[in-house]
Formats: sequence, C-alpha cells, structure tokens
Amino acid sequence: LAVMQSMSGSVFDIAFSPDGSQFALGSYRNVIVYDFATRKIIQTFSDEARFSSVLFSADGTRLLAGKQHLETEENSVVVWNLESGEVEQSLMGFEDYVTSLEWADNGNLLMAHAAGPSTGFVYFYEPETWTLVSSIEERLEVTTVSSDGRLLAGMSFNTIQVWDIVETPTLLWGLEYDFVTGRNGADLEFSPDDMRLLAVYSAKGDASEE
Repeated sequence: LAVMQSMSGSVFDIAFSPDGSQFALGSYRNVIVYDFATRKIIQTFSDEARFSSVLFSADGTRLLAGKQHLETEENSVVVWNLESGEVEQSLMGFEDYVTSLEWADNGNLLMAHAAGPSTGFVYFYEPETWTLVSSIEERLEVTTVSSDGRLLAGMSFNTIQVWDIVETPTLLWGLEYDFVTGRNGADLEFSPDDMRLLAVYSAKGDASEE
C-alpha cells in the first residue's frame, strides 16, 4: 500500500492503463500520468479546465479525458496520443461536463456520460474515426457498463434502467423506486457475471441497497 498526495487539488477520476503499469489522475487544470511501480510522473497534460473523467485506450497508446473549460464552460472529450503528447481528437457538443468514460461492446464503442444541470445523456462513439453513432437521451445521473460491454445500467430520479447498447441502444427494462438519486448519493455496479445489478441510493435520508 502506498499513499500519494495530489499536487493538483481535487481528484475527480483515476484510471489504470490496460497492463497496469501506469495510472492517470484527472483534476483541476491537469491530467497526470504516473508510473505505477515508481510512483513518478511520466506525463502531464495541462489546460484551464476541469478534467472530470479519464480513460486509457484498450492498447494503452491514448488517453482520453472529459474536460470542461473553466472560463467558457465548453464541454468536450480530449484524446491525447501518449507517444507524441499531442491532442489527437476533441469530441465536442456536450451540454454538461462528461462525468464518466467507459469502453463498451468489447472496445468497439466509447461511452461518454454527460451529466449536470441540463442533461444526463449518454453518447456512443466509434473509436477508429471518433464518429458519434448513437445516444441515449434520458436524464441519467449515474451509469455503469457490464463487464461484457453489452449492457448499460442507468439511474435517474426514481428509476433504474437497463439498456442493450450493441448497435442501436434498446431499453430492456426499468424499475421505479421511492428514492432520491444524485451523483454524490447513488451508485450502480454489475456483478462479475453480469447477472445481478447492485444499486445504492438515498431514500428519505438513508442509504439503501437493492
């Protein structure tokens, strides 16, 4: 066990590289890539922005981050080439900051969840060309992708939904509960075999599980 103190203020997200040799932190103004064995900084990507989510590509050659510019409040996903350190792509058009990034459908889709005061929409991109291929325009506060990458679970207000996200997103089922949700008081997680879904939420001031 090693304890590290962030030098860049609040940390909003953390991600391991596919081989576990590196990890990245997203914070205010910086995304920092560390060598896991030595805990030394390998690369730093800086901008006047809040980096709310981070994700390595499946081959470990690229780093993605959800980004909200501190002055303009423009929201995007930036893709860096880790070898050159250059920006390879910027995905634009999000109404709110991107709270989570995940790979779906065995790495064939990038899921970007943008949640905030305006929306909670989920967007899917084809990673070869970074083309937007589909979206779920439901106000989802919390999302998670199954381990096989074929299902997405989302929670919003008093509803839990499960979607098939291969090809065209299709709602499989939804359940209504008497709870209050929000990114700070709720979470979702699939079991390793994807047969069960754990939901943690606030109900009348108490934490609950289903």
